[in-house]
Amino acid sequence: MSRISAPFAAILLAACAVQSSDENGIAIEYTTHQPGVAQWTADDHCAKFGKRAILMRKGPRQSNYGLIPQTNLAEFDCVK
Repeated sequence: MSRISAPFAAILLAACAVQSSDENGIAIEYTTHQPGVAQWTADDHCAKFGKRAILMRKGPRQSNYGLIPQTNLAEFDCVK
């Protein structure tokens, strides 16, 4: 990884949090301003098992009384 892409990747990863994961799928909480981060994280996770990520559900999560940005929760299945 180059010096430029390493900090960029760190910023992207900070924008989401994995709630649960296994070889069959992954659930990711992410900020509403960066929806692509969830797909990228799911794609990376499923690729480890030779599969691809398919978005099954997404929905809003409540913010913490306005102290943190609004977040969404996305659930992906890993399929062949």
